[in-house]
Amino acid sequence: MLRNTGIISNSGPIDNTINQLKMWKPNGRHPLKYKMRGLQFNVGEPQFIRGNEWTNKLTLKLDVDVTVSNNCFNYQDVTDLTINVHYDTKSLLDEPCKGAWHLDFHNSPEPTKFMHPIYHFHHGGKKLDDLDSYGNIILLDTPRVMHHPLDIFLAIDFVISNFVEAESWVRLRGDTRYQKIMEKAQQHWWKPYYEELGKYWTSKANSKAGSSAKNIAAARELNPHLI
Repeated sequence: MLRNTGIISNSGPIDNTINQLKMWKPNGRHPLKYKMRGLQFNVGEPQFIRGNEWTNKLTLKLDVDVTVSNNCFNYQDVTDLTINVHYDTKSLLDEPCKGAWHLDFHNSPEPTKFMHPIYHFHHGGKKLDDLDSYGNIILLDTPRVMHHPLDIFLAIDFVISNFVEAESWVRLRGDTRYQKIMEKAQQHWWKPYYEELGKYWTSKANSKAGSSAKNIAAARELNPHLI
């Protein structure tokens, strides 16, 4: 389907992944997993932030690694997951330029220096290690990653959690005054946001209810990926 519509250049990486899964046997010795490498997409006009820095052609590829502990690919059973989106082009001086994003599953008991959500998008990473200069990183207007809303208090907490070491953030969150401010902000902003998304599943299951169509449409505005 993707090949017939011209969205991908070659279905080989998908075919290889299918073959991996066909060869897997549920014997308890090897976890269920797959690796896909180099699925290339035929992207439209690149959304360069500064279009006069690079040539117009952008090569974009997707790598996927998923391992689960059970015999089915479910969210609850993930033990390892990495999604890499990487792209490259040439500068007007014919220098190689690259960009990358990756989605990580971080489930390590080891403490980290900065806040680490279990699932998180991260710009850069190993895909950029071979660049001679970080001045050759491609800057794009995409992706536009879905995120919950922030007010002034949640925005301050967002900056602290990502740019200040975790030890200081945890200490601040132990202050009852800070807790009261954040709890109130989360109650006013995040509770209705996630409840709006949650209504999608109940409304899909009960599509004949009068409010279902409205709930589904509202959830899709928050998350356009919902079918």
